[in-house]
Amino acid sequence: MASNTLFNNLDEFDVVHINSEFADQDSDHDPSVARFTLPQYVGTQKNDTFTGTDLNEVITGGFGGDRLTGGGGSDRFVYTNIEDSGDRIEDFITGTDKIVLTQLLNSLVPGGYNGTNAIADGYVQLVQRGGKVVLQINQDGFGDDNRFRNYITVENVLAADLSALNNFVF
Repeated sequence: MASNTLFNNLDEFDVVHINSEFADQDSDHDPSVARFTLPQYVGTQKNDTFTGTDLNEVITGGFGGDRLTGGGGSDRFVYTNIEDSGDRIEDFITGTDKIVLTQLLNSLVPGGYNGTNAIADGYVQLVQRGGKVVLQINQDGFGDDNRFRNYITVENVLAADLSALNNFVF
């Protein structure tokens, strides 16, 4: 079963024949597999505004200070470059949505980032400012230049809640 909106994003549907073709079977019901293309938003060089839907979206703001709203679903806010800074995520749901920093960290760390916790490794810091959290980036981790710079703002969350590792993909 799929909603009309999800059905419109259907790429492929197939029945996996593992039961019905054999005499010695537990059931005559074969499982079905459906593949969907989920909405993806990619920003420009300007200040963009993206408002998602109830689906699970992938949102890459790009350069410029973007306003990002995932809507419902389990959204991924993707950051690829240190120059992507200045975005404002307006409806991050801790434990459901994710901030994806994989490409960003790989671009900062010679040979790519191989850690599992960029917060503990000194690349990411979360600073509470009223009802929002400023995610700061330190380009060299615990190296010589231990200076964090503001990167993105996540509104209506607490740093203590956002700091859980299940909110990030490093």
